[in-house]
Amino acid sequence: MGGRNATLSLISAAVIAVLGVPPVLASTAPDPIGSMGSSFARVRFVETVLTLERPAEGEVFPVSMNSPVTAGDVAGTGDGRAEIDLADSSRVMLDAGTRVVFRALTDATSTNGSATILVLERGAVRLDVGDAAAGEGSFEIDTAAGTIYLLSGGSFRIEVRNGETTLASYRGAAELSGDEGSVLLRSGQRSVTQVERAPSEPRRWLAFDSDALDRFHDERLIDGAAGDADANGAQQILPEEVQPYAPELAASGTWSSIPVFGRVWKPACAATWSPYARGYWTWNPAGWIWVSSDPWGWAPYHYGRWQYVVSQGWFWIPGSVWGGAWVAFAIGPAHVGWCPLDYWNRPAVQERADPGQRVLSAGLLDARGWQFALAEQFSGGGADRVYLRSDRLPRATDLAMTRALPPMRRAVAARQGASVAWLEQARGSVTTLPIAAAPGTEPVSFRILERASAPTRPAGSRRTDAARGAHGSPARPAAPRPSQVTQAPASAGTEPVAPAGRPRGSAVDRLIGGTRPPTAPPPTATTPDRDRKTTPPPAAPRPQPKATPRQPHPPDDAPKPPADDQHDQ
Repeated sequence: MGGRNATLSLISAAVIAVLGVPPVLASTAPDPIGSMGSSFARVRFVETVLTLERPAEGEVFPVSMNSPVTAGDVAGTGDGRAEIDLADSSRVMLDAGTRVVFRALTDATSTNGSATILVLERGAVRLDVGDAAAGEGSFEIDTAAGTIYLLSGGSFRIEVRNGETTLASYRGAAELSGDEGSVLLRSGQRSVTQVERAPSEPRRWLAFDSDALDRFHDERLIDGAAGDADANGAQQILPEEVQPYAPELAASGTWSSIPVFGRVWKPACAATWSPYARGYWTWNPAGWIWVSSDPWGWAPYHYGRWQYVVSQGWFWIPGSVWGGAWVAFAIGPAHVGWCPLDYWNRPAVQERADPGQRVLSAGLLDARGWQFALAEQFSGGGADRVYLRSDRLPRATDLAMTRALPPMRRAVAARQGASVAWLEQARGSVTTLPIAAAPGTEPVSFRILERASAPTRPAGSRRTDAARGAHGSPARPAAPRPSQVTQAPASAGTEPVAPAGRPRGSAVDRLIGGTRPPTAPPPTATTPDRDRKTTPPPAAPRPQPKATPRQPHPPDDAPKPPADDQHDQ
């Protein structure tokens, strides 16, 4: 037996030496929700009421700030407006009385090879799209009367009223394709189409007389630009997946460097504040998702980890893999608790109990990191809940530690006794926390786990360095000036690119061929192509994140790092 164990230890050591990761880590599968969640859109702002409908599940429910929007969801507004931000940093602003289907969504780095396809059923939307998110057939808006293809980044307005589809370009190039032809629009132009009609000739228009949607759009741009000036330094070292959120984080907290952990972010909150304490849990087909009430509460709760150091308080360590919530759950006879995972994938500030222990007493939990709710009050609801600290539970309460919880749909949660059955199911399906370590060694950094499970970038991915910004982040378009709109200048920079499979004779072909589109394109001059479906381009291997040199000395009260974790940065 001793010889066998010695052989296994030698094999483990060889695996670590060759791969740079422990054998347990090398076989660890990525969180299944991450592959879906990386493309989720996010409700950024709600003026009055915004509802989401999931036709496959037959559910319609109100949502709040930081709620996820997934492919297939239908968003609808009442008498107010709302903003939904996509993972690629595009912004969709809905007017009152608007209904939009998010048919397909892509992720921030275009690794899923998908295009963004929206269906505007009624109302109006304002779109702000970066250059990296548009072109090559990668952003499409369908209506009953036509299809709009965004050919460059810019700011656009699309409206569906009384059977007509109107496209207006504040800045950027787009194609409006109807049943009887298509036209190309440049900055400061507008066109209208109807069912079984050709789009009207693009004409210049004045944007001085703005309506409520335009004013809402301009106000949201001003609010969103609050941290732009302070975000550049942080963007240079952030993972690409979280770079779009650097401005809002810079406006709501401070960045600093801490030995062992590297670059970290600390929110501007009271000393008694703790993560995962303001918000609520919601069930999504991809899993349980934390919906934060903090205005900045998207990236810090779905990427990276939270760490607590006495001299620093709570701070967030950026990561690159999306998760519904990076927490550990504790299941009791009547309560469910959760605690953020730390840098080493252990329950944060949990030093009095073995993090690998499956069952432990409530008295062993550190109240600074744990929140508890009654099982029947765990899910749903859009308002802030009041949760219990772990020291409010009887000390002898037995708790089962787990990484995941079973599903509980809204319709099921409303039934009497459903929470009791769900709690029993949760206690019977405990899963191991994602603590990865070689036998007999300390846990390793979550960043090594992320690198081991990082997907490869598809060949031909449109998210190239040239298409991003100066620091590798997608640039959000600035608010158009009236002079830019009325003069209708030609698109600066690159010319629009025709999506693959575009029929000859379309408005885009005429532009690329060297001639400007005619002032009044006859119906026979173009080929109807609104039913065309763009095939995403093939993809390229995704480059691995660069290692950050390890800092020499941690704070005196910081958790002790693993001795062999020299690649954790």
